[in-house]
Amino acid sequence: MTPPIPIDVEAVTAKFETSTLTATDLLVAGIAIVAGFVLGAITRKAVARLIATVPGVRPTTGSILARLAGYVVVVFGFVIAFSALGLSFGPVITLLLMIALIAVLIGRPMLADLGAGVVLQARQPVQIGDVVQVCDGREGVVTEIDGRVVHVRTFDGWMVRMRNSQFMDDPIVSAARPDRIRVEFVIGLDYSTDLDRAVALTSDTLIGVDGVLPDPAPQVLIDEFGDSTINAKVWIWTDPITRWSVKDRAMRAVKHDLDANDIVIAFPQRVLHTAP
Repeated sequence: MTPPIPIDVEAVTAKFETSTLTATDLLVAGIAIVAGFVLGAITRKAVARLIATVPGVRPTTGSILARLAGYVVVVFGFVIAFSALGLSFGPVITLLLMIALIAVLIGRPMLADLGAGVVLQARQPVQIGDVVQVCDGREGVVTEIDGRVVHVRTFDGWMVRMRNSQFMDDPIVSAARPDRIRVEFVIGLDYSTDLDRAVALTSDTLIGVDGVLPDPAPQVLIDEFGDSTINAKVWIWTDPITRWSVKDRAMRAVKHDLDANDIVIAFPQRVLHTAP
């Protein structure tokens, strides 16, 4: 058998007797920590209600600021607890800074998204309802901006979620809350076409197309001399959500009226010359 290890009871007792830590100190520290969490929750709710009364501040912005205020109160509770336990503020502050540094390194992407979210809420480069073109070329409507993600519903039905930091870093084409957007297409006219007559007829046709806005009025401009056609560029303004169906109706109407008036939409032709 292993002989029992002798315990110096007097030495252990003397160590506890020399300690200045009392039960009251432990009680105060515990109360400070609990009070920090309770008051932090109360502060978070109070700040959220207060910010909600400020015009122009989005709910997500208020939520972020309210959480930060709650965290400050919790940290203050821990500082009081450490002070009650007799810990000096120097080591405590050093420990908190080390914890904060580790948290920053580990959660850097999340913090970047939160910071970008605050910028998006404050500067509001885009708003809910804006039409944007995201990094992969898709276009859609911004449906939600939260603390970390921008939600975009594309026109082909997909829901794209972009991190706030990515949304800020990538070039974004935005049409802020547009009630109209320009759509264009090209008509290839035969070289024998009376251009003035073709332009006038096309302009009159476009005015009557459902969904084409009268202001700004449709424009038909001769754009270039192609290999087989004289190309006329057509500009129409319409609602951004229904622009593709409006473009379809406009092109069909133009083709119908040009055919009815014997104006040829030319197709590529190649002229061959043979040697005698």
